[in-house]
Amino acid sequence: MVIEQMGSREAERQGVIEANVKKMKEDMGRFLTNESMSGNADEIDVDGTLYPALAANCYIRPGTAEILEFSNRPPTTRRAVKQISFVVAGDPAGRGFFKIDRIETGDSSNPRDAIAARYELTNVERTILEESVEQWNTWKEQQESYE
Repeated sequence: MVIEQMGSREAERQGVIEANVKKMKEDMGRFLTNESMSGNADEIDVDGTLYPALAANCYIRPGTAEILEFSNRPPTTRRAVKQISFVVAGDPAGRGFFKIDRIETGDSSNPRDAIAARYELTNVERTILEESVEQWNTWKEQQESYE
C-alpha cells in the first residue's frame, strides 16, 4: 500500500511537471513579449555574454507547484496562490527568450515587499519548479540546435 501511494505521488508530480512545461512553452513567451526589457531583473551571463533578464511572473498552486497562469496580477480565485518569477535571459535580436536562469519568490523587483516571505517555496515546490525549468531549458536548447 505504501509503495502504491509513493508511485501515485510520483505520477502526480510528473504530471504537474509536464503541465508546467506545457504552460511555459505556450504562455511564458507570450507573457514576456508583452513585458518591457527595462533591466529591472538584471542581466544574465550565458557563456560569457551578458543578456537582458526579464521576470516572467506567475502564480502557482501551493503544495503542488502547478503553474496557474503567467500574470502580473493574482488570478481571480478564492484559492490560495503563491507568486513566483522565472528570471529569463532574452536576446531580442536573435535567440528570443532562451534560458531560465533562476526562480525568485514574491516581488523581487520591490525591495519593500514585506509579504514576500509568504511566497517562500517548500522543498517539494522548489524541486518541482526546478525540474520544470530544467526540462524547459533542455527543450529550448534542442530547438536552437535544430535551427
